[in-house]
This record gives sequence, structure tokens and C-alpha cells, in this order.
Amino acid sequence: MKKIRILVAEDFIDARESIVNALKKYELKRYENNESFKIEEAESFIQAKQILTESEKNKEPFDVFFCDLDFTEDEEGGERDSGFELIRLAFKICSITNIYTYSSQFNKPDLYGGHEELVSKGFVIKTFDKSHSEGGDPDWFNKNFAQLFTKLEKERYLNEIWANHELIKEKVRRINFSSDIKTSKFTTYEIIDNLNTILYLMRNRDKLQADKVIYKLIIQLYHRCLESFCLRDKDDSQIMSESEKNKVGLAKSLGKKSDWKLGDKVNALRTIAAHTDKNYSKFGYKVNFYRNNSVHPADDFAVGFCNVLFCNLALAVYANDGSASGISFEEIRSIASKQKNDKGIKDLEELFNYLK
Repeated sequence: MKKIRILVAEDFIDARESIVNALKKYELKRYENNESFKIEEAESFIQAKQILTESEKNKEPFDVFFCDLDFTEDEEGGERDSGFELIRLAFKICSITNIYTYSSQFNKPDLYGGHEELVSKGFVIKTFDKSHSEGGDPDWFNKNFAQLFTKLEKERYLNEIWANHELIKEKVRRINFSSDIKTSKFTTYEIIDNLNTILYLMRNRDKLQADKVIYKLIIQLYHRCLESFCLRDKDDSQIMSESEKNKVGLAKSLGKKSDWKLGDKVNALRTIAAHTDKNYSKFGYKVNFYRNNSVHPADDFAVGFCNVLFCNLALAVYANDGSASGISFEEIRSIASKQKNDKGIKDLEELFNYLK
């Protein structure tokens, strides 16, 4: 199992050692070893900021971040509310990092408002009240650690969703989607914003308690990303001619007749089909199929979690020009294997085979 990366930023040594020791004890209890966690410690605001910045540079974000709020003890320029800046930085680097404030000051008048704002925006999951460590309350730690790491294990696939989004973002930033600079930038920003929204919805779907609605929305967002990615600078005549040319290979990969009709006018399917005649074009067709049947429900289609996972991987394949290199899917495959009654598993398994 990949090690769980944890950062503890706390300027008071006793408090820092208390939570680090509690983590190590819990690691031994839960995993029966002390090799499952990789814990890094920051004793000052500056050091924590440097560690976070380095993690972004190395594309190795932390899974868990415990952050003090008041860094006035660090004697290196830390301020009363420096923890807020660190939390915002950690969330900017990776929005699926599980961030917990580790503080006994969070409810003080000068910090309460800022802390509640971060909680309401979803930056902070929960507060680990430092008074429990000062009082030596191992049961409290163990109870909260159990919730934390159960949640983390359940959501490990999100690390790969995030990683694939980062790959897609890196690719689209290099593409000129239009000869008009403003239009090109708008398309880039729209794709990136849609990916950020998707990740937010996936991370919070348990709270929202409306899985089917969320799945449909996510599929539509992925579809919009794919359609924008494929459109580029093509006009309607180019879309019509290139989709007609490419449909022969697409029809063959889908087991359809070569005289298959794509429609008499420019539509999303034609836009996607006009992008490539390579074998992976069938995955774009499937994304379009999911989107159409999500918007206009069909009796033989039930939107499911596997459809969402499929759309993530399909968009990554398109962004990667059909290559499997750099696309993450092992944790995605693991959670998909548990979706026994999801009708989308067959399409997803075909995509897994393509990525092998």
C-alpha cells in the first residue's frame, strides 16, 4: 500500500510531539506496523510553507494536513493567524488533502470568524482541539483518527481522479483552442473550472446525499470538457467532413454498420468524432452516450458511479492523445470492482484493458 503522507505544522514542540506520537501509536494499532505513514513535521510557519511548496513542485501532495492556527511561538515571523494562509495554500495545491486544524485557539474571538469561513468553504474538515492532547486523552485521539483514516481509505480513488485532472489541465494549458487568444483562454479556463467543480462534487457527494443527480451533473461537465477539447478551431464544415471521414473507424470499433448516421447537422457527437479516427474514439462516443441518456433518461440506461469513473479516464485518454502513459487508474479499478450491480462496469473494464 502506498504510504499515507501526513504533515503536522505546529510551533509548540510538546503539542507537535503529542499528535505525532499519537499518530504513530494509532498507525501500529490499525495497520500493525510503523511503515504505513510518512509523517513530516514543521516547527514554524516558514518551514510549513516551504514543505507545502516543495510538495507542489514534486507533485506529491499530502493526504492529511494537521495545522495550528497561531504561529507566534515559532520566532521566525509567524503570526497569530498564519495557519489560515497555510490551509489556503494546502487546499490550492490539492483540494482533496484532508485538512484538520490542530488548535486550542480556534474559538477565540480573533480567530473564530476566519476559522469558520474555512470550514464553511470546505477547506477544513474538522478541528482537532489541542486541549485533548494537553489533557492526555488517547481515546479521543483514537476515535477521531478512526474516522479520519476510514474516510481516507474509502476515498483513495480520489487521488487518482485528482492526478488525472492535473494531467488534463497540464495538457489543455498547452493547446491553442482558437486563433482568437481570448476565446482560447476562455476554453482553457472553462475546462479547468469544470474539472475543479467535478472534484468538489465527488469529494462531497456523501454530504449532498443525491448520488444520481450528482452523477448526471458530473457526466455533463466531463462531456462539456470533452466537446470543448475536440472542437478546437474547426468550423461547421470541417466538423461535418472530418466526422464523416472518421465515422468509419468509429463504427467498426463499436460494431456498427459503416453507413451509420451521425445526424444531418453539427452536434456534440459529430464534434467529438471529428477529433480522431483512432481506436480510442469509441470512448468519446460512450461519454456522449452517457450524457445524452442522463439528460434524456432511457429505460435501458441507469446512470451509475462507473459511468463517472469512465468519463474521468476517457477525458484523460483524449488529453493524452490516446496514450495510457501517466494516467492513474489502480485505485479507480479497485473501487469499481466493488460496484457489482453497476451496469457501467462493462464499459469501464474495456477502458481498463486499453490502459494496461
